[in-house]
Amino acid sequence: SDFAELPSLRSLVSALRDPSSMALIASIVDRLIIREISSPGETSISDVRLDVSSPILGIMLDVSHSGEASYILRRASMRKPKERKYEPLVVDVGANDGVLSSNSFNLIQTGWSAILVEPNPELLNVAKKMTQPLVDVYRDGNQRICYVQAAMSGGTAASKMKLKIGTDIVSMESSLVRGAPSQGDKKREAHLARLRGGGGGGSTRQRPRTIEVDVLPAQDVATRCNGIPRRFGVLSVDAEGVGDLVLHDFLDNGYRPEFIIYEPMHNSEPWEVTLQYLEGLKYKWLQKRGWNHILEYLE
Repeated sequence: SDFAELPSLRSLVSALRDPSSMALIASIVDRLIIREISSPGETSISDVRLDVSSPILGIMLDVSHSGEASYILRRASMRKPKERKYEPLVVDVGANDGVLSSNSFNLIQTGWSAILVEPNPELLNVAKKMTQPLVDVYRDGNQRICYVQAAMSGGTAASKMKLKIGTDIVSMESSLVRGAPSQGDKKREAHLARLRGGGGGGSTRQRPRTIEVDVLPAQDVATRCNGIPRRFGVLSVDAEGVGDLVLHDFLDNGYRPEFIIYEPMHNSEPWEVTLQYLEGLKYKWLQKRGWNHILEYLE
């Protein structure tokens, strides 16, 4: 019989055409990154030398929160080579574990260098384990990664502050202790508690704790990592309550990332004011994905 008339196939197609299924499929497809992993000619896969006449393609899954990584990779690929005046480097402030909802992991996979700034030592150790095997796999010296165990708050000099590590062992969100919590902080904590309450599969809660961490300005991060070029690929800022200060720290010191991924929640400076500041520096707002705004530098 006609393949299209098979009952099992028709049932499957009918299920997939359900609006909720279509939305899920679209979300998955949007997160697939197809990239060239070798050019025509002689190449090596698993230490076996091959002579190929066509490029070899690979597929990656975008692990960023709302598809920020694949969005930027697609946008960057659309740019003409002469327009790419930046070093393929991502500076990820608030890198977390380097994988879960990471804006840098997929860029590292595609050969970008990275500076991962994370104050929580446990999360930074996970980030090292997850990303180090991806760096400079061909030993040609074109990719580097620098891990900075520190917080950032937009200050002009290095200091030390207390870091509150959250109670959820999955996200392990942390924030600098800057006096008594505001009413907004309390509302956010209550909202997160409601979202994470209930569910099965064992507890994902732990006792909150506080540790002392280094707090560095952008120039000190650059020093620890043997410099940051003025023009680099991506600046991702997820710094609870001080993201606006961190953003200003980089840009006021002359750095011009080609793309900015910025989460404005809980920061003192209203997003509208931040946007006006960025537009004054020749940044164009592209899109909001999840909580993050994405902007592009127009020289």
